[in-house]
Amino acid sequence: MTKPHKFLIINILCWILPQLLLAQSLQDSIQQRNALCDTLFTRKAYSKALPAFLDLQQLLRRHLPPADTLFIITSYRLAQVVVFSEKYDTAIVILNELTRIIPQSVFKERFIYSDVYNFIGFCHRKLRQYSFAEQAYMQSYETVLPLQRQYPQKVGNRLHNLSVLYFDMGKIDAAIDFSQKSLAYTLKGSEDYLARMNILASAYKRKGRFREALQTIQLTLNQLDTLKENYAIQLMNIASFYADIELTDKALEGMQRAHRKLGTFSQQSSTYAHFNNNLSILYVKVKQDSLGLSHALTACRLAERLPNKVNYFLYMSQLADCYTQLGDTAKALPLALNSLDFMQKQGVQQAEPYYWTLVNAIRLYECKGDFQKAIDYNEQLLAIFNKVWSESDDKCIVSTLKLIELYQKQGAFKQSRTLLKRLAQTMNTQVIYNLDVLDEESKNIFINKSVKKYHHLLLSELENTQEKDNQLTHLAYQAELTIKGVVLGSTQLFRQMARQSKDATVQKWDQQRVALNRAIEQAYSKQFDLKYIDSLKNNLNVVEANLMAAMPALNDLKRQTIDFDSIRASLPPQSCAIEFTHFKYFDTKSWKDSVLYGAILIKPEQMHPEWISLCHEKQLYDLLKSNENPETFYAARGAGTGRKRIPKKKTTPIKASELPADQLYQLIWKPLETHLSGVKTIYYAPSGLLHRIAYAALLTDENYFLCNKYDLQAMSSTRNLIFERAEKDNALIINQKQNLLIYGGIRYDGDSLALLAAAAEPKSSFWSLMHKRLGVKKRGNETEAWAYLEGTKWEAERITQLFKKKKRTVETKIGFAASETDFKNRQYQSVSPNLIHFATHGFSYQKPILTTNQSFEMASNPLIRSGLVMAGANRVWLGQKPFADFEDGILTAYEISLMNLSNTKLVVLSACETGLGDIEGSEGVFGLQRAFKMAGVPYTMMSLWSVPDEQTAELMIQFYTYLIDNQFITTAFSNAQRAMQKKYPPYYWAGFVLVR
Repeated sequence: MTKPHKFLIINILCWILPQLLLAQSLQDSIQQRNALCDTLFTRKAYSKALPAFLDLQQLLRRHLPPADTLFIITSYRLAQVVVFSEKYDTAIVILNELTRIIPQSVFKERFIYSDVYNFIGFCHRKLRQYSFAEQAYMQSYETVLPLQRQYPQKVGNRLHNLSVLYFDMGKIDAAIDFSQKSLAYTLKGSEDYLARMNILASAYKRKGRFREALQTIQLTLNQLDTLKENYAIQLMNIASFYADIELTDKALEGMQRAHRKLGTFSQQSSTYAHFNNNLSILYVKVKQDSLGLSHALTACRLAERLPNKVNYFLYMSQLADCYTQLGDTAKALPLALNSLDFMQKQGVQQAEPYYWTLVNAIRLYECKGDFQKAIDYNEQLLAIFNKVWSESDDKCIVSTLKLIELYQKQGAFKQSRTLLKRLAQTMNTQVIYNLDVLDEESKNIFINKSVKKYHHLLLSELENTQEKDNQLTHLAYQAELTIKGVVLGSTQLFRQMARQSKDATVQKWDQQRVALNRAIEQAYSKQFDLKYIDSLKNNLNVVEANLMAAMPALNDLKRQTIDFDSIRASLPPQSCAIEFTHFKYFDTKSWKDSVLYGAILIKPEQMHPEWISLCHEKQLYDLLKSNENPETFYAARGAGTGRKRIPKKKTTPIKASELPADQLYQLIWKPLETHLSGVKTIYYAPSGLLHRIAYAALLTDENYFLCNKYDLQAMSSTRNLIFERAEKDNALIINQKQNLLIYGGIRYDGDSLALLAAAAEPKSSFWSLMHKRLGVKKRGNETEAWAYLEGTKWEAERITQLFKKKKRTVETKIGFAASETDFKNRQYQSVSPNLIHFATHGFSYQKPILTTNQSFEMASNPLIRSGLVMAGANRVWLGQKPFADFEDGILTAYEISLMNLSNTKLVVLSACETGLGDIEGSEGVFGLQRAFKMAGVPYTMMSLWSVPDEQTAELMIQFYTYLIDNQFITTAFSNAQRAMQKKYPPYYWAGFVLVR
């Protein structure tokens, strides 16, 4: 080798060796720094990880090309750390650089490219930059779609993110669509599945699809305990959902549970700040404003230190609302204005935070009495958000209702009326859709949340207007028909379709539905823990959701349109229909404590319904209550021991002066009289406390009983006139093919052997023995056990003889044979009896009594708090457990409502207070009346007060005598009352009403 060559080799080695040593040193440094970043990232120590990643990225940027795999991965993880640190602007810069680099790298066709766009969309969504977020999310979805076979969970994630984005933007149809699609890529029961169900439930609620919202949230709640990581977050979301639909007790319970679970989150985090803000909103909703203020201050303090200032100013707006509710508008005003100013400068006018900021500002100016400023903000809100909202969006409805109030407070009555009329069609459609299949408790929730305020504003407008407005009266009548009618009809339709279906899936879910309903009833009767009962209800909602999903034809049904014109056409000559209603009163300035009553009158010759104002509820209440004499008209419900046995010599226990019949006439009927010229037959549907009035016994100015002046036909809703006309045939008359089932002379005491013997074949000597054991016992802390009623046995025997004499089919159950089990077994026969007669005690508790241990008094469901007393009931009523394998003898309205009595045309409740129940809104009485309607029975005869035993039996004999002579049910009832009227004062005969 020549000398020059040696020098060349030495020079090359001298240059290469340092480079190799430098490369090794660089590689070691990169590995060490990468390992540190990995450790910090895994530990979620983002504050320490951020400088470490930045240092590593700068090192790689100096020594590696941008498209290098390690540089891209490091930059991607750095972006994640920045996102998790909530520095979204910085993260967007890093991520956008990656979108330029990745197409020149090996990652172009891999999911990391989709992930980068997904994070860009997330950051823009957090900053409420929705148009940029939508572009990025769509790019992310389209990029990962070709990889759906390898990465289905990634596709599900992208679809979910789009659904959340569209929900935030108010594009609820798109949110529902993408949410449903995301579930197809998601493992059921997983954490992702529950999170996606939660957003779907909220979207359904926003869209006005209340029934799907409740069922979806119940599905989520039932699986919530399977979560390990984000349990508290999902629980908080569910609690917020409950708060939004006015279930504040459930919302508070959920928030408190979430609070206990939030220990896994830093108390300096955005999650903890968001939780405090939500809790503040909830406390303000339940009027605990001081607690609301405390949590709002906490939320603001935490958010002030975090990078996302949109949330900070949103929480500041909530703080302003807390001060508003506490009456400190001086503190509230600058906070509210600062929040609005920030939102406007950030360009987030169509975002949720701006909506809530406007809502709180509207409340503030309304509280200050500056109605014009409140109107301006409300009009601005609707103008902005209606670009993306649908008319059925619940926020749209709530905001429109608030604007109607504000217009009235400002005196802009023309604008308020126009807006109210425009809202009517949306509300009518929404009521029909949601009430179709919701269970009874859910219907109540929906009406309280979405319908009641609109209904009350509509009726208040009628009350306040000085000019006759036919369109407004038509809308009010249509609202009454819809609310009262759909509630019952939809339940019957749902069950009928399920029972008649031949589909195996439908049959499976329907069997589970029946079993769960039965389990709920048993849990109440055996006084199980209320949390256990709630879990059964949750399971029932899940089953009903699956049952509805298995019956898509239910949503496609074309239901008969029932309106004023169809009702008017159904009225015979010389008749009219009266739809009573009651409503909380808005006097154009504020909501009053007063509840007003009115009537909508329809006559066949009139082209428009008539609105007639009646009275205040307090006036009615003062007349109906009776504290001094428990045997006076309208004795307190649930306070007595049932049918009264009046001694034979005491034929007039009530003085005429004690009856408020003439005063009631002046209050609720005389205002109608000027509209009733030429009318002979009146079909009327009571509302509220008017359900408790015996209209037949009202005393006119001419000293006539009202039943002598008019043929009065009671109905649960005047919409039933459509069906009344269709059923005026022999189906409503007793004939040779129809049969009667009678329960009477019931023994309320007894033991398991007695019940078992009665179920086989009771002996007369046994009855004699048991009769000696009967007596009056203590019932709970307030009244007595159910006493034996001699008149009911005589009544049952007389009616039986009457039917047998006319060679009609009759079956009579006396004593212990008159059991709850016997009645329930009737639904398993080929058809239920055509007529069923109960001669027994009845009970009804209007509101839950939380201080009692008696499940029938404390139940939240009003159908549990009403019922009939059957054989052996005293054991459970007095607080003991029921015998094993035996019914408890207390036949609740809830149990009746679950039965199939579609073949039964008439049920006679020859008992006390069977017409009473929990009166909710305009939709009727939640008691035995409602239960038998739900079971499919068109006519129910029932009582309004504690009726006298022997005279009740006489009235029943009169009724069946007329009925068996082939008179229509309504005619037989009227004739029976008139016959009794000739012998007795109203106390003895007017307490019974016949309701269609």
